[in-house]
Amino acid sequence: MSVARLIETFEPSKYQILLNLSNSKERIFTGKVIINGDIKNDNFFNLHSKALDIDFIKVNNINCEYKEKSEDEISIFSNRDNKFDTVSESTVEIGFKGKINDSMHGLYPCYYNDGEERKELLATQFESHHAREVFPCVDEPEAKAIFKLTILTNDNGEKVISNTKVEQETIIDGNIRKVEFEETPKMSTYLLALVVGDLHKKTKLTKSGVEVSTWATKVQSKDLLDFPLDIAVKVLDFYEEYFKEKFPLSKCDHVALPDFSSGAMENWGLITYRETAMLAGEKHSIADKRYVATVIAHETAHQWFGNLVTMKWWDDLWLNESFATMMEYYAVDNIHPEWNVWQDFAVNESIISLRRDAIDGVQAVRIPVHHPDEINTIFDGAIVYAKGARLMNMLREYIGDESFRNGLIEYFKKFKYQNTIGNDLWNELSIASGKDVKSFMSPWLEQPGYPVVKADKKGNILSIEQKQFFTSEHNDMNRKWPIYIASNIKELPEVFNNSYLEVETGEQLVRLNQKNVSHFIANYKGSLRSELLKNISSQDVVSRLQFLQEQSLLAKAGEISSSEHIATLNEYRNEESLNVWEMMSLLLNELKIFVDKDTLEEAKIRLFVAKLSSNLFKKLGVAEKENDSDEDIQLRPLILANMVFARNEKALNDIRAIYNNAKNIEDINAEIRSVVLSSKVRNDEDDELISNLLEIYKTTNSVDLKDDIRGALTSTTKEETIKMLLTIVMDENIVRAQDIASWFVHLLRNRYAQKTTWKWLKDNWVWLENKFDGDKSYDDFPRYAGAILNSEELLKEYSQFFAPMKQMPSLARAIEMGERDIEARVKLIKRDKQAVLEELNKIV
Repeated sequence: MSVARLIETFEPSKYQILLNLSNSKERIFTGKVIINGDIKNDNFFNLHSKALDIDFIKVNNINCEYKEKSEDEISIFSNRDNKFDTVSESTVEIGFKGKINDSMHGLYPCYYNDGEERKELLATQFESHHAREVFPCVDEPEAKAIFKLTILTNDNGEKVISNTKVEQETIIDGNIRKVEFEETPKMSTYLLALVVGDLHKKTKLTKSGVEVSTWATKVQSKDLLDFPLDIAVKVLDFYEEYFKEKFPLSKCDHVALPDFSSGAMENWGLITYRETAMLAGEKHSIADKRYVATVIAHETAHQWFGNLVTMKWWDDLWLNESFATMMEYYAVDNIHPEWNVWQDFAVNESIISLRRDAIDGVQAVRIPVHHPDEINTIFDGAIVYAKGARLMNMLREYIGDESFRNGLIEYFKKFKYQNTIGNDLWNELSIASGKDVKSFMSPWLEQPGYPVVKADKKGNILSIEQKQFFTSEHNDMNRKWPIYIASNIKELPEVFNNSYLEVETGEQLVRLNQKNVSHFIANYKGSLRSELLKNISSQDVVSRLQFLQEQSLLAKAGEISSSEHIATLNEYRNEESLNVWEMMSLLLNELKIFVDKDTLEEAKIRLFVAKLSSNLFKKLGVAEKENDSDEDIQLRPLILANMVFARNEKALNDIRAIYNNAKNIEDINAEIRSVVLSSKVRNDEDDELISNLLEIYKTTNSVDLKDDIRGALTSTTKEETIKMLLTIVMDENIVRAQDIASWFVHLLRNRYAQKTTWKWLKDNWVWLENKFDGDKSYDDFPRYAGAILNSEELLKEYSQFFAPMKQMPSLARAIEMGERDIEARVKLIKRDKQAVLEELNKIV
């Protein structure tokens, strides 16, 4: 079912919004909105309004009747003698009341503890279609308007911040503070934002004079605001120079919220974050800081991609998210080139997207959206974000940096404060590059999936063949793509449009998709594969990790046996790159699914992991050294975790010593703390340890410490502890709603906890539904379960349990893909298990 676009009946130009939050403790607010705009029909027009009690509606100062409709709409009718004016701009005035609840969208409270005192602040989350829960509006991205916001709140010293600077502040009625904000630029409803609370901040100016501030609750140290502030200023400077378009607001606030469903939200001039996605200080790990930097760079990119120029409708969400994901790497690489973030891109965005995009039924990057319930389901991180970013990076490589940038500069110049579709961008990039960008990009955006290019060589004849790649049961639609082949073989074309091609070439090593820039994988056959593997150590970092990615996927598809991973990994035994080791660890984890827990075969896997990791463990040890590089520091916990898995006595004893010598667990080096705590729980669990960790989790305000404790507790092997943890997950005084999915995933991945956790999901589905329905994270639960469960028994249970929910637009795709994902995993284990065990016997 499709819903009508309300902009077709009323087109707003300006909102004047008054919100009275002085009774927020009673979980209610009142408001009035005056909307200027064009009414398209003289009899009626529609507005979005959800869970609001309407007090009155006037149009051009005349009282009007209205009727509540389905789909969060109200219809407003003209009087018989006073038809609506469809020629001049009209004024619509509405009084209303609303409720504040814990949904983490609309207007909601964020809770935190200040010692023994429980405090809260108020925040908004309007993306994708939740502004309608706070004021009547046309809640569609195309309905851009200017917003003038006024807030009434108690005069208690709390900060009140919104998209723009405060224009005027007065005290009325003795103890009510009236805060009036400057007008916003013309923008979509989902970008309006508000935060009220006891906050502190740090501030710097950009080169162009924009006031940038980082904010947090006062229980968070002000020192945690310096690093994000430095990044926020530098990325805003970078984008202003790169896009040649000044940030249009006079300030840009970044606020860390204690409760936040998404990772972050790009509200124009008031960007909101989970605390873990924004706060970082000296004691945080390098990985934490890099994560914070990329999130800030992503959300700041949205100030142009999404805010200044906005998609007309949600089917072009990629115009926001794909570009922002690619630009986060571009910006951070400019600020911290020593971080080599493009290597991270080659690992993170590549493997996330390639794995999901190989399952039949996956959404395309650009996907039709007919109903609001579908909007949240399209925020698929693996597709709209990761795959989309790979496609944008592929396009940048194809047309060149200069053409890419020049096209973007013209795009922003031409379409600022407007709404666009993808073709508008393609036109500008085509003009800048002289290439037909639309015909190149459309198949990639509008078709799901991607190709595998099979490369084979007979004598001097090199053949390449493209075919859609699947890792699950599928219906092959014979799709084709214009593949930017990025090869070292000069006889191959720049773009491979055909199904099959032969060329005559020399004896050089054949490489396709150099730098891993294109969204396809290569399947090197026969001597091409053996030659590449033999020479793998001489290849660059991206090539080395890319080969492992491809082998992982080819095994899942049955193109090679998973047993070949063992010989492949043996060729990497001298590897010292962090990013390559992350891919090696992924392959090792894939081998673990073929062996049952607590068996002789599992012991052999442990020995194999130790064999690969022991040299680096000897080199790195457990303690930081003066001459450690950033790469050494980040590689140490990965290698240490491998040695813990291998049950290496030295590693286990070193960890015990670190834990026992620390006065507080906060004093353990943040780089290895998660490994130390997880090892203690997995190998030395007792009631006192679990109790102490839980108590710290309940009382600490350190979000990174909470993450480490969650990872440790969910490493337990004891059924009693597993059941207890699943109980506390439902206690809102211990586990925040935003963190429930993370607890669930950690426990579901734990072999000792998987069945109990899956049963918990089924037993408590109604509770989860009540808590998350309507939120972006609602379909995470069937999605994560589909990505982890791996037995015929659990596949059957999954299908039976979710069958009644397949008709729900918000869950249907996640459930269907989850079934295919589990089914493919079960078949993989059946097909390759014996070969893997035989290969292990040869090596260990």
